[in-house]
Amino acid sequence: MKKFLLVFACVFMVVTVSAQTLGIKAGYNGSKISFNSNSTDLFDDMFDDKVNNKINSGFYIGAFTTFELSDKFVLQPELVYSSQGATLKVKETSYWLKTNVNTHYLNIPVIAKYEVIDGLYVNAGPQFGFLLGDASVRAKWNIAGEKDSSEKGSIDREYLNAFDFAIALGLEYEITESINVSLRYNIGLTNTYEDEKSKSNVLQIGLEYKLFTF
Repeated sequence: MKKFLLVFACVFMVVTVSAQTLGIKAGYNGSKISFNSNSTDLFDDMFDDKVNNKINSGFYIGAFTTFELSDKFVLQPELVYSSQGATLKVKETSYWLKTNVNTHYLNIPVIAKYEVIDGLYVNAGPQFGFLLGDASVRAKWNIAGEKDSSEKGSIDREYLNAFDFAIALGLEYEITESINVSLRYNIGLTNTYEDEKSKSNVLQIGLEYKLFTF
């Protein structure tokens, strides 16, 4: 994978040289891992009550280039760091438990943008994600009559899929010539966990800033 990332970095630099725009982007990630095997039943066996799968908050930051293929059609390759994961909650009368699982990816979206009306674009394209290290875990719980407790840990990357493929769909609006606001939903198509039917879905809200236009 390191060789692939090195090759892609070289390709990205070559592409950037021939690009028409170079910019940066950042924003909020609202992510969730959907467990297809009856939602979260790999955790349900541990508890009497159903485990609630909630949105996990994170962020993304990266760079992009654009190529105007026509007056209305733009191709936008990106290189993005993304913090995403899942939040699992259990609540009973005698205790509650909240667990945050955070995964870290280097994502490579290749986005096609079409201007439907002046300044408003619809976006779609594939995204190739590469896992960066272990997943970090933070658990917080309370048993009735006691103080809140917490503990940090990790999930070894050998239990996680090193590659994540997703389809990105979204909208984008050009506020000024340099600044765009972006709304995007990444639909995961590969399993997040190696031995579990699990897909990572991420809602992204953020800004793009064009540094240079050539």
